[in-house]
Amino acid sequence: MKKKIKLSIVILVHNEEESIKKEIQDIYKIIIKKFKNTEFIITQDGSEDNSDKILKSLKKKYKLKYYSFKNRLGVHNALLFSLKKATGDYIFFMDSGNKFLVKEFFKIYKHKNKFDIVSGYRINRQDQTYRILLTYFFNLFLKMFTMSEFNDLDSGFKLFKKRAVKKSLTQKKINSYFYMSELCLKAFYMGFKIKEVNVNYLQRKTKSRATSINQIPKMIISFLKNFYQLKLILNAIKKSN
Repeated sequence: MKKKIKLSIVILVHNEEESIKKEIQDIYKIIIKKFKNTEFIITQDGSEDNSDKILKSLKKKYKLKYYSFKNRLGVHNALLFSLKKATGDYIFFMDSGNKFLVKEFFKIYKHKNKFDIVSGYRINRQDQTYRILLTYFFNLFLKMFTMSEFNDLDSGFKLFKKRAVKKSLTQKKINSYFYMSELCLKAFYMGFKIKEVNVNYLQRKTKSRATSINQIPKMIISFLKNFYQLKLILNAIKKSN
């Protein structure tokens, strides 16, 4: 009989040669060793450095379910692909690059029984001011024009119950940017419960590869152009529940 997976851990990798080995070691030591049945899913998304080589060398030792793409999918497609591959009762997603403290997984995991999605709310952000402001105004926009009541819906530190994320994934994907928010909004409109928990957000020890300020107008325009279509889907979900 095939053993049932209790926890799936999902991370995406793009040009993380300087940090990915330690990150995998930390996840294995701090989280995986404390669970009987886990799967560790890593999707390598078109890296141009040695990330693929490093991950292939670690695959067997850490029993990774490793998917590697030569050409870049983009964060939204890589996330969609990876979440579809996850089979655990609970699915934990964390941004790579040592931007979060692995041990803070347990701050969100303790809420797993009462909530369908537990989302990390980034505090003490060691981050560019324009990115902090973007987060603030983006979430303010969601509060004004959707049922959202959350402060950091797009953060890359989340625990999903399998049913919540899988049901949300059945809906058509609209956005290439802020896709995590879209996924959570769909689940929220379906009636799934979401809780935000404070987690620390760090700056990379290596050179920051954050979205450049020049790219932000493109991201915002793209989201706004697609928002009407997203709102129609959200309203249809609400009516059907």
